[in-house]
Amino acid sequence: MQMIKSGKALVTLLIILIFLLACSLGNNRTAQKGKIFISSDKFVTIENEPFFPIGIYSANPPSGFKEIKEAGFNTVHTYETRRNYLREYIDNAARSGLKVLIYPGGDLANAKFSMEEMVNTIMEFEKAPAILAWYLSDEPELQGANPEQIAKLIKSVRKMDPSRPGAMVVAQIDKYGDYSDATDIFMVDPYPVPRKPLIDVAKAVDLARKTVGDKKPVWAVLQAFGYQNEKNKGWGWQREPTYLEMRAMTYLAIVQGAKGIFYYTYHGSQYFIKESPRHWENLKAVVKELRAIYPLLISPEINSIERSIMLEGSSQSSLFWTVRNVSGGSAPIQEGTYLIVVNGANEPVMANIRIKQHSGTDIHVVFENRKLVFSDRQFSDLFAPYEVHIYQFK
Repeated sequence: MQMIKSGKALVTLLIILIFLLACSLGNNRTAQKGKIFISSDKFVTIENEPFFPIGIYSANPPSGFKEIKEAGFNTVHTYETRRNYLREYIDNAARSGLKVLIYPGGDLANAKFSMEEMVNTIMEFEKAPAILAWYLSDEPELQGANPEQIAKLIKSVRKMDPSRPGAMVVAQIDKYGDYSDATDIFMVDPYPVPRKPLIDVAKAVDLARKTVGDKKPVWAVLQAFGYQNEKNKGWGWQREPTYLEMRAMTYLAIVQGAKGIFYYTYHGSQYFIKESPRHWENLKAVVKELRAIYPLLISPEINSIERSIMLEGSSQSSLFWTVRNVSGGSAPIQEGTYLIVVNGANEPVMANIRIKQHSGTDIHVVFENRKLVFSDRQFSDLFAPYEVHIYQFK
């Protein structure tokens, strides 16, 4: 028995020595450092270009990457931790032009987490350009994880790979503050359909930004799952969101300042999106639209104009908006100033939109082939349930 204990101690010591050596090497690697960093606008930046991840969770079949890429996604996620699997996963993603989120040896909050696997995974894959960020923990508060212990482990990951950020998703809004300091990228996953109002997405992103003090990116993981059949019950969510609901949730997250959007999920233990063909097409339609407006997604907010907007009309509390300025761009989003307004309610809203700090005359509504008259610094428009309007000022 004593020999067994000694053997375990030796293995543990070797792991620690490997870890310390890896940290030392990591701190001296200048070639990798700075390739992926977080800009002052809180965008993840790759080779000095802002990157807005449009991702999907649990995209496990490597054979499906071609379809996922063609659908418009630029990032995939997997819960798999086996390094043999990850080698093929990362290589196939790279060949398809996709970035990946992967665990560095397992969920840091899980009892099955292995420091040895974390060291080996980071040492093997740290130079893989397809890895956008290390996925550190999935809803640690629901696993009863200690925030301080999580923070210590995340510091270890940072020391080993200082050139790449870490991301963590927290589900419960009352726990945001417990974990907000631990990670480089703070992710939230509100799933409101059908039990809660969609504006919970806006509230979650807004609260997350306030909790982190706008000092790091907030990414939103949005609901694209629900009950399919008795085999795939969707973890208790009674139905999948509709096209209008998914589109509204997406824009609610964007206008509240999310710097990345992910959808849950492609294939999980109780859900497989391909078994809902129409729903899969709906999600792809939303993602296609995001790719079309990509210049807007990587453009900074214009807070001075945003704060000058006043809305008058019924149920105006359901309307959320942001103002963005695009430099360059390409059709349909060309250079100019844009106002995105989302109706988060399942009822129509007629709104009068007054903008004190804008003196233009014409307003073009993107995707809708119509123009509005901007007179006396205001205009009016109707919002159907869950409708989104994108206005370009001329």
